[in-house]
Amino acid sequence: MTARWTPYTDSTGVKWDPRSSSLGTNRSTLLLQNADIIGTERDDLYQVGAIGVTGYRLAVPRPGTYQVRVLTAEPYWSAPGKRVFDISAENLPAASDVDIFRSVGKGTAFDVSFLVGVADGTLDLRFTAKADLAVVTAIEVTEVKEAPVPPKKVQTFASRMVAASTDVVDSAGNTWRRRGPGFGSTRLNTNLVGKEVANTEEDALYRTSAFGMKGMLVPVSAAADYRVRLLLAEGYWTEPGKRVFDVRAEGKTVATGVDIVAAAGPRAAHDVVFDTPVTDGMLTLEFPARADLPMIAGIEVTSTDPTAAIDLPSASLIPLSGSSVFHQDLTNAPRAENSGAVMERLRKNIDGGYGYSAGVNAYQYNSAFYTATPTTPRHTVSFYDCQNKGWIPTSLYDGPRYFVDVPIPDGAVPATGTDAQLGVYDPSTDQLWEFWVMRRTSTGGWEACWGGRIDDVKSSHGAFPAPFGVSASGLAMAGGVVSIQEAARGQIDHALYLTVTEAKALGFSYPANRTDGRTDAEDVPMEGQRLRLDPSIDVTTLGLTTFGQAVARAAQKYGFIVSDIGGAVAIATESGRPDERRTGLNPWDVLLGGPSYLALAKFPWERVELIEADHGKPEDAPSEPTPTTTPTASATPTATR
Repeated sequence: MTARWTPYTDSTGVKWDPRSSSLGTNRSTLLLQNADIIGTERDDLYQVGAIGVTGYRLAVPRPGTYQVRVLTAEPYWSAPGKRVFDISAENLPAASDVDIFRSVGKGTAFDVSFLVGVADGTLDLRFTAKADLAVVTAIEVTEVKEAPVPPKKVQTFASRMVAASTDVVDSAGNTWRRRGPGFGSTRLNTNLVGKEVANTEEDALYRTSAFGMKGMLVPVSAAADYRVRLLLAEGYWTEPGKRVFDVRAEGKTVATGVDIVAAAGPRAAHDVVFDTPVTDGMLTLEFPARADLPMIAGIEVTSTDPTAAIDLPSASLIPLSGSSVFHQDLTNAPRAENSGAVMERLRKNIDGGYGYSAGVNAYQYNSAFYTATPTTPRHTVSFYDCQNKGWIPTSLYDGPRYFVDVPIPDGAVPATGTDAQLGVYDPSTDQLWEFWVMRRTSTGGWEACWGGRIDDVKSSHGAFPAPFGVSASGLAMAGGVVSIQEAARGQIDHALYLTVTEAKALGFSYPANRTDGRTDAEDVPMEGQRLRLDPSIDVTTLGLTTFGQAVARAAQKYGFIVSDIGGAVAIATESGRPDERRTGLNPWDVLLGGPSYLALAKFPWERVELIEADHGKPEDAPSEPTPTTTPTASATPTATR
């Protein structure tokens, strides 16, 4: 089948059927129509592409094994990572992270070939876009004669990652993803790059190692047993005893005195393999050092339980509506007229004259978060009058009763910092509670200075009824903070909660419904207004940390939402305090790869733009209430209430 709309005979006389409706797209690209295609003498097979391909179905004559060849060429992008897609065949992975430019460049023939067993008479291919849209110029299917139909494999979860800064494909066709935040360190040893590594034929997996990590975090798909394989190779020491460390998994020691040189020699591959149960969705590894610093080249985690789920569940803390501004694509959003002036002032606030970067509230002034279950104890939260109101606000215990019947797990702890924030989402009722200055009472109950509840979270745009909630803008912190799971995966699929030092005193932008702004100047943003990083930047070229790259990619698509005023410009995260109490390791010690004040170092704020106010506001949305003098909460220590 060709991507052309009519039957076609190529330059060698082979006849190709016209494009099939099962491709799932009517779009074509003709950018290469008259181009000289590199890497082939059959240019005509690569000059017309179907763009936005989602699948392909073909009736085959009999059950058996078939060779599938997907022909494609990059017609538009001139940088890696711009077009990436997966291919599955008969519901099994066939090719992961297909990046045409990264593999061969632009305007160059690129084929993906694989064998697939078909038992039901119909070959079924699926194309899953990860960046931009899948492009296919032709598909060729050939029956492999006299080959038995292979048994359908039991699908199990698998995660593979290497310390290298680019993906690596092993000899079995498995893609090992480049180092993400969960790898735990930004420090690399590249002494083995370009050299032969003993004890393996997969040299590329072992040539780059990260060192100095406290641990690793690997998101897994379900509560199950997992087999862990740590890939090691010593690229510095040549004598045993120079680098020695232990390995702990889920709080238990699984390997002691790991000495790569003693086990395999220098410049040689050595694997440490063990099994461990994981019950909380995150494999937590620790590497207590005995001599020098731990060094890891790669990690493979596979499920040993065939019933375990294959795909990772959602990493977002709450399931806000897909139409929420937290999920709105800002790529083509209109720029505010005062963007240049606002961003110039904001950059000065970030820099402070000392070259500072924006902050990451990872250890304090963020939000501890819990998900309730049907057995989670219910509490009435007492009102703690920390602002000396002298009265109990309405709606806390009457009307909507925001402080009544709140599910709070035993052993819950608020986030560190004077804001002491805590959030709980109950999937069974689709309700979110967030509290400010939350603490235990002397009788074992709970009290808070402020807070609120959002009902019908899945259809919410992400704001509390005014004047309730934790943030001074009324926006849900859980919608915009970076969750631990998101950071570990290196992918954030929503807008980011942003604290600024200055915001307008009068007025606010959708989706905010109030403000704690105190500035009349024209060159400051409104609370609720959004900022976007230039989508054309290749964030992998900026020298950012792996965490910083994830933030940058989210800022390009979903942007930042101005949500609070504080003492510094900063984003916020899910608090690691609950995990630290459970595992002994604060996940942000791993995910940031260093101190929090350097996590966003080199972030290109000079390429950030302010989006016009109220962008994305539905036409039928009710008018926002006027700013209220009722004190609300902040994610920063300097805000006054």
